[in-house]
Amino acid sequence: MTNGHAMHAQRRTLIVTSWALSALAATLLAAVIYPEATERIYGEARTALLRSQLTLSEDLPEITIGVTGTAADIDRCDGTFTEMITYRVAGVPPTAAAHNNCGGDIMLPWDIGQQFRADGAIYEVTEIREVPKVGSTTDDLIGLRGDLGLQTCYYGQNLMKIVGATKVPAEHAP
Repeated sequence: MTNGHAMHAQRRTLIVTSWALSALAATLLAAVIYPEATERIYGEARTALLRSQLTLSEDLPEITIGVTGTAADIDRCDGTFTEMITYRVAGVPPTAAAHNNCGGDIMLPWDIGQQFRADGAIYEVTEIREVPKVGSTTDDLIGLRGDLGLQTCYYGQNLMKIVGATKVPAEHAP
């Protein structure tokens, strides 16, 4: 390679590197200036990926119900759903929650009829509710249809997704 070719290759590498660094800087700047929008875009991409995995996989999604506790237990972010003591009110099935970025987002693409595994049983989503993160109370859960409730938040929005799910009898399980 001649000296001129080497300099041309170095110049191309420098230009491509500067474009890549500029794109990275613009992305980081957008994340700092518009964190909710950035989180929402990430969440929409993540949910689309999870929806694709649902379509392509023959396996049912699986969640684990961990400890019974409070928001502090959810904050441990161990990949399990925490059965919420504060959600134990009349007319509400046992309801477990997980942060979206700690495994809770598995349920964001679910629709009514979606089946999933939880602690050795198969459940089917029978109801979906969306309620604000701020200002919601357990009253928003009363009458949730099913044997189990699950809750997580949408990315970059003041919105939670709550599903009611009914246990599928063993003779009807896939």
